[in-house]
Amino acid sequence: MSKHTQRNHHPPVYRWNDTIDKLRKAYQQARRSYQRLRGTSEHIPLQSLFKDKMKLLKQSIRKSKRECFLKLCDDVEGNVWGLAY
Repeated sequence: MSKHTQRNHHPPVYRWNDTIDKLRKAYQQARRSYQRLRGTSEHIPLQSLFKDKMKLLKQSIRKSKRECFLKLCDDVEGNVWGLAY
């Protein structure tokens, strides 16, 4: 798990996993590189890289949310009065 969830003293988000953590770190690195060179002629390739990383991160989060929701639905079907209640 990532370190930022422990720093805030909040429990980790149910949909968070190691893949999303790695994608988030790559996204942040691309964003910082793009922001440093914004306003110069060298920022255009970094902007497309940043947008690609952001899109990939959002897709991964949506996929994880969908999988967790379907798992929750399956748990409810199996045990009506279980944790989902």
